[in-house]
Amino acid sequence: MHKLPRLYQSRHGVYYLRVIRNKVKTRLSLGTKDFRIARLFALRLNMELAMSTPDFDPDKLRKLDIEVSPTGGVNFKDVKPHDLDTLSAVLDKLGLREQYAQEAINSVLAQSARASLERSAVGMPQGERVTPKSKPFSEVVSLYLVEKKLDNVPKTLYDKERIYSEFQGFYGDHDINQYTANEAVSYKNRILAEGKSASIINSRLSFLRSLFEYAIGNNLYFADNPFDKVKI
Repeated sequence: MHKLPRLYQSRHGVYYLRVIRNKVKTRLSLGTKDFRIARLFALRLNMELAMSTPDFDPDKLRKLDIEVSPTGGVNFKDVKPHDLDTLSAVLDKLGLREQYAQEAINSVLAQSARASLERSAVGMPQGERVTPKSKPFSEVVSLYLVEKKLDNVPKTLYDKERIYSEFQGFYGDHDINQYTANEAVSYKNRILAEGKSASIINSRLSFLRSLFEYAIGNNLYFADNPFDKVKI
């Protein structure tokens, strides 16, 4: 059983949150005797408290769009990419980063996918594709690594191949032009949620930046480098 900060149970068995601000104690009843439900509501209220101003006011809590269910599920709704750093810090403060950070990231990925579909559907007949076709991600990787054997040591080539395989595992093996800044940002946030250091994150991002530079230079990718501005 994982007890959340501030979560208590009254002598009648009803769970509540005890909040202390400016030496003043306030009780926020969760209205349930079921620990599973109380734990999820406590997660939500704890995060809202942590993201609100220091002067506690129950009427001015920053409301988070989090969907909770009695079965133990937590679903973050419509989380924006720029919210992830804040959510990650709050989850870390509550000791729940490992457990719930991926849910926030999944929300960003789902939102990006929906936005991409909506943009492609506006003003176009069904089935029409506007992105030029090139080569699959894996094929571009193979071409890139062959060329890089001329100036990269074996250890660097091994590390690059490993990172490219990881990226492909997350986002699939599609035409390389299907990958945009949305995937670049979400990949950065994925490894950020794993607790990796800034140097490791920037190293992985530089490998992908180099791959897309190669694709652009060889007329395989027809837009700006999606990893150009993505870094810690």
